[in-house]
Amino acid sequence: MFRIVVQEKRAFAGEPPSSGAPLPQANKALSTIDPPPARLTSLQLREVSAQWRLRSDIDPQTASRVADVLDWLAAKREAHPPARSAAHQLRASLSQWMGF
Repeated sequence: MFRIVVQEKRAFAGEPPSSGAPLPQANKALSTIDPPPARLTSLQLREVSAQWRLRSDIDPQTASRVADVLDWLAAKREAHPPARSAAHQLRASLSQWMGF
């Protein structure tokens, strides 16, 4: 009984099994996954939205909903420009204050 407890602790602690069996190899397919696509700008999102509205191969209501969401996301990105660093914000506010 004590031996079983010790073996369970070894397996739980992440130690290799005492049988000397090799560990399974990592899945090769995971290393060949393509990186995610680049983030679309608001203009590109609006173009994709227009393409969705013109699609005839799916339900028009579904295409309209997808296009509405893409338009919403484009508007949200236009309203919130990318964040600037604190140093850049400080330079801009000082320049504005000094009249440059």
